[in-house]
Amino acid sequence: MKNSQRFYTYAYLREDKTPYYIGKGQGKRSYSKQKYIKPPKDKSRIIYLKQNLTEEEAFKHEIYMIDVFGRKDLGTGILRNRTNGGEGTSGYNHTEKCKELISSLKKGKCLTLEHKKKLSMIRKDRKWWNDGSREKKFYDYPGKDWFPGRLKNEEIKIKYGKSNIGRKPTKEFLEKNLKRFLNYNYTIKSPDGKIYTTNNMKEFSKIYNLTSRLMTSVAQGKYKQHKGWTVVSVDELVQPLPRTPQDLL
Repeated sequence: MKNSQRFYTYAYLREDKTPYYIGKGQGKRSYSKQKYIKPPKDKSRIIYLKQNLTEEEAFKHEIYMIDVFGRKDLGTGILRNRTNGGEGTSGYNHTEKCKELISSLKKGKCLTLEHKKKLSMIRKDRKWWNDGSREKKFYDYPGKDWFPGRLKNEEIKIKYGKSNIGRKPTKEFLEKNLKRFLNYNYTIKSPDGKIYTTNNMKEFSKIYNLTSRLMTSVAQGKYKQHKGWTVVSVDELVQPLPRTPQDLL
């Protein structure tokens, strides 16, 4: 069981020992690169403000310290933090360039009344998503009837499973997928003209530093060659595998 008091708050210091970033974390978080903030190269300028905290206590202390030193983007202080701290991104301000990009993407888009209604219904109650319950099934969510077939409950799975018991493939299916039930030899020509024969394309490709998936595609006629290697023919072996199409019927 993890220790609930494994969290801490930390600060990155400038050369003049003033903080430029306040954060909360656990383990090696304080030495990791953030989205827009790099830790100082001199590790002595990474300091721990408080340790042995619960996550809630660490969030509260992070919010307090950011409020004390203030944020540069808001003109209230010296920190480069772009949020007010704590869980989530409260207080985040988009840059002007980001705002223009978002605006250009949204312009000209009109949602239908039906689409707006669906979005409203889904977003109205988020408790089903945020209650932290792992036992709750994903198909029990608002608006599930608008996505039929995407998520199946256990009853439907059992029903489908029973309906497939005892089913046998048709002759048409077996004729179309004959290669799955027979063993084949591949006759392969190298870039320098040498001829090789193998019944295991994967192992052959591994030995000669080739990609088995692409060599199989060459054998199927999808590509002409791979690294200069070509498949001359695919010959059926005299003795097929014990499981033949006739055995399956």
